[in-house]
Amino acid sequence: MATGEAHRIASRRNGTTNDHLSASRIETRPRPMSAGRVARSLMRDCPGWLCWYGRATRVWWGMPPSGYWYPWLIEAATPDELADRVRQIRAADQHISHRPR
Repeated sequence: MATGEAHRIASRRNGTTNDHLSASRIETRPRPMSAGRVARSLMRDCPGWLCWYGRATRVWWGMPPSGYWYPWLIEAATPDELADRVRQIRAADQHISHRPR
């Protein structure tokens, strides 16, 4: 039996839990269902971009469309920050495409 599972069983028996510790960790990470909804919303707001929440990295990621002038993945701590970064890159795209040649 894993140590964590043994601890949970013992906690249930004596009525103690570590809910106060795990609650703070859960608040900083989105639930998988809500992460998917937020990612779909980001992709609607950022056409062509692929957006997702990395459960292992605990950050939001964005990948530009294939062939886009900006070839790197971007990361952000929050969905709003990711959307802002995509908007900045798209604004730079507008600026670059309107330069005289």
